[in-house]
Amino acid sequence: MMLYIFADKYLQEDLCEKCVRSLNKRIKQDNVYKILDFAHERNISETAARCFSFFQNRLTINNIAGLIEYVERKEDSELDRLKNIAFSFVLDRFFDIYENEKGNMQLYESFLIVNIEMDNLSTFVDFLSNSYKLAGNEIEGSDSEEFHFGWRGPKTKDIFDERTIKIKEAVFDFIHENVNTVMTRKVSEDFSKDFFRDFTKYVVEKTSKQIQNLIMKNNQIEMSEETDKKQKENGKKRMEPVQDGSVEEKPILKKSK
Repeated sequence: MMLYIFADKYLQEDLCEKCVRSLNKRIKQDNVYKILDFAHERNISETAARCFSFFQNRLTINNIAGLIEYVERKEDSELDRLKNIAFSFVLDRFFDIYENEKGNMQLYESFLIVNIEMDNLSTFVDFLSNSYKLAGNEIEGSDSEEFHFGWRGPKTKDIFDERTIKIKEAVFDFIHENVNTVMTRKVSEDFSKDFFRDFTKYVVEKTSKQIQNLIMKNNQIEMSEETDKKQKENGKKRMEPVQDGSVEEKPILKKSK
């Protein structure tokens, strides 16, 4: 890299080309981010393209976390392509990632949730809808059928729901908040019946909880106001002994001037 900087500074085009070819051949997992940064800094499009190709062809469950962390700490529109590569990989391999990287799922779930947009909403819906279908077939299908879930038995749907709950709720919230745009773009025409069923159930339950919380909050305010009102009406009280030895509360009277 230093040789390229020197060659570029003194306009040594042949040497620059040799440096670029050398960089392209040396791209590996442990240096790809450093080389990509250098390629962007020096506007070496050929090397940047080689780095993108490396990510597309060499991404695995073991190194996807590094790519996500890289794109999240960079604010560069040129890296949108990398973000899309990471996004597609995580969504396509979500259940495999869950099996192998369960302790790190917060990173992957947060990455997907942050990137829910109108333009890729159909991708999320397809992911959930296809998974609904597979979960249903797993319950009803024969033992010889193979599904990418890797689970068997009557609890497959429950397991699916448990593993996708955060993604589903984030997608549901996004649709609920942008329902007019979703309907205008006719995205909902591709929603499956299972997706509509769960979406409707989620919105109803969430709305019901919000209303209950609002009612409880309002009742607490009313009770607090009623208590304050009674205290003001009664005024401060003092304790006075009576003949049987007990004490009796009496309002404190203001002394006349």
